[in-house]
Amino acid sequence: MPAWYNRPGFLQATAKGIADTLASLPRDARGTAHVLYTAQGLPRKYVDDLGDPYQEQVERCVQLVSDELGAMGIANNRSLAYQGTIVPLRATEGLEWPLNGHLLAPMASCLP
Repeated sequence: MPAWYNRPGFLQATAKGIADTLASLPRDARGTAHVLYTAQGLPRKYVDDLGDPYQEQVERCVQLVSDELGAMGIANNRSLAYQGTIVPLRATEGLEWPLNGHLLAPMASCLP
């Protein structure tokens, strides 16, 4: 299957979805809302030993979507979190953020 992380139609549709969601927020929250990108975690062995391009593609995709948003005048702070744990393989370093309270609690405190 060919990679799709960098296809213009995908990037534009993703950026539009984020822009529409931000536009639905109260006006005073639109520019300060944090954009959280998430992806499934992958065992380090796949990236290091098997050369899987997943990590690179996910991180590049986040940058490309952010560039699309920038072209729309949207420059909100963002972060990328990887979800899930695969045992017994060690999660990829740099991809170890499980989507949990450590990341979500500070963001949740901003909700009305």
